Amino acid sequence: MRIAFLFLIGSLLLSDSPRTTAEYKKIQHSLQQGWNTWNTRSVTQYVLLPQGFSINIAFKQHYFLEEKYLREVLIGRRSENAEYVRPGAHTLNGSYTSLGLKWEEVDTKISSAHIDDDLVILISPNSIPKNRVKVILETGMLWNRKGTLHRDKNSLTARTPGKLVKVYTTSSIVDNDPYLDINTPYISVWLNGDIGISTGKPRNLDEIKIAIKAQKKILDQEADKFGTLADAYIAIQAGIAWNLIYEPKHDRVVSTVGRLWNEEYGGYCLFGWDNFFLSYISLTIFSELTLLKIISFLFKNSGIIPVI
Repeated sequence: MRIAFLFLIGSLLLSDSPRTTAEYKKIQHSLQQGWNTWNTRSVTQYVLLPQGFSINIAFKQHYFLEEKYLREVLIGRRSENAEYVRPGAHTLNGSYTSLGLKWEEVDTKISSAHIDDDLVILISPNSIPKNRVKVILETGMLWNRKGTLHRDKNSLTARTPGKLVKVYTTSSIVDNDPYLDINTPYISVWLNGDIGISTGKPRNLDEIKIAIKAQKKILDQEADKFGTLADAYIAIQAGIAWNLIYEPKHDRVVSTVGRLWNEEYGGYCLFGWDNFFLSYISLTIFSELTLLKIISFLFKNSGIIPVI
């Protein structure tokens, strides 16, 4: 397998335009499927590829004399009063994700999992805020993809070419907030206990928790194959997956240096030895992604990408 992989690397690098080869396109097509944290702008935005439909989780903190809004959540932001994210496990295909979030009076865990082609999300506050907090479920069609968005009494709907997606919540929906800076249909609920979100059909909290536990068990079983390095396997995969994004300019899934760097450089950032170290680390267990890392860094169309 290692020899075959090296042969494939060599043949692609010797071609005039590696990103146009059938092998590269096949790998990209296989990766650009399903729900994941594809959008570099927020780790609490869940995006369905190839459709580009997104469910963004935002928070509105209500105080006596002021209100604050957290729309985009990133790991490692250092500005004053910024959100603090403790990233947890994250599979490459987004079948399981987990993170802790602290911001203002919000102190919560957010987990997600796949149920076949559907997505479930669980927001579990570690404490109930003294001053009320709304959780806002925003819809979006990213990267100018085709689709329409709709809100009815109890759900959100996205209609895209060939696919209809419904979004439900286990919590009671509160009245619309006319002062939210949102241009698309949304649902708002109070952060006063566990909140479940599901696509496809309504699911209760128990069903959502069972699905998340099942995907976590699958990840743990995969990690157990590495014995004493099981925790390292989960950590390495998470470190790569949290920075794995869809990059629309070149229509590709790419492993980036970090989302804060992506934001600073206008969308994505590949960085000299960082990406090659990541390739080396992931080679043993993520060979297809390793190939994409090398091709994405060395080539932009048919030219060499300069080291940033």
